Amino acid sequence: MGKRVKIQYSIDLEELPDEVGNLLSRTEQKLATCHKDVQSMIKSYNHDFLMTTAATKEISELRENLMDVDLTLGDITNIIFSYVDYELRNQEEEPEPEPISDENIEKQIQNLKEALPPG
Repeated sequence: MGKRVKIQYSIDLEELPDEVGNLLSRTEQKLATCHKDVQSMIKSYNHDFLMTTAATKEISELRENLMDVDLTLGDITNIIFSYVDYELRNQEEEPEPEPISDENIEKQIQNLKEALPPG
């Protein structure tokens, strides 16, 4: 696995589910490749090969690919946590509407009557 760098960019909030979906799709493809590699190792190799350094090299490559999958899933989790945090903060900032009660309705009617010109 090559070096990883952290990048940051902004997108429209409406695009976020699609972006997360794209990351998940790419991760699924990588995981499917890992699965095929394991199946190939099981089917193709005899017991003698499995106990060699060549087998450990292939297993190491598989582990690196799985680590890449895990890191990407971690990135996706962080994106989702950030989104949930954003949504929770926005809900806290919005004032809750006053509950409807007879007293509130009477006050609103009185305010409207006072606002009307005398007639």
